[in-house]
Amino acid sequence: MHMRVFRGLAPTLVAVAGTVGLALTASMTTLVQLAATALIMGGTGMKALGDPHQWGAGTYLDQVNGTYLSDRHLDEDDLYWVSTPEHFWPATGLSDVSFDTSVARGVLSLNNAVLSTPGEKIVVGYSQSANIATREKRNLAELRTQGATVPAADELSFVFVANPNRPNGGILARFEGLYIPLLGVSFDGATPDDEYQTIDVAREYDLIADFPKYPLNLLADLNA
Repeated sequence: MHMRVFRGLAPTLVAVAGTVGLALTASMTTLVQLAATALIMGGTGMKALGDPHQWGAGTYLDQVNGTYLSDRHLDEDDLYWVSTPEHFWPATGLSDVSFDTSVARGVLSLNNAVLSTPGEKIVVGYSQSANIATREKRNLAELRTQGATVPAADELSFVFVANPNRPNGGILARFEGLYIPLLGVSFDGATPDDEYQTIDVAREYDLIADFPKYPLNLLADLNA
């Protein structure tokens, strides 16, 4: 797994409140090369947008493509919006479901997209959907042990942005095993390091993807 931290560079994660937006910077290094179908998900608060051209989702897809996938020369037909709930009760709405329930539903959507899309695929997960992609990695490993057909290593890759399961810094990895019943949040550990090419991008001191190793260190907390 290739992990990159950018000092002061976007995208900036707006934690669990659900503000939609990636401040994507054209000057960032292109991360993935060659052509494929991009399976792109949103972050917390981007509630099952459906039509990728509603509510700015088309712009989001274009930004993801231009920033992370530019060397793949993908056109609009290569960008597939995977609609996921992206709920986080109560931050995204009192009628929304919990984080874990939202993620579980998202995994079903992503798994269907991964298994039904022919050819090479790139899964792009941002914030909550990076957790969805993390769980899908585990799901594919389990399916393989059961003898099911899953994509080969050269047919599937992942790009994570603001990943809460980032192996060195993700908040869901830092406190693995913790569960918050009121919010329905499971701290489920690090993203697996498997055969699939994986690139993990985080903004340095991001509390979600680059949480301090020593949280009682006040200076580190202030930097975050």
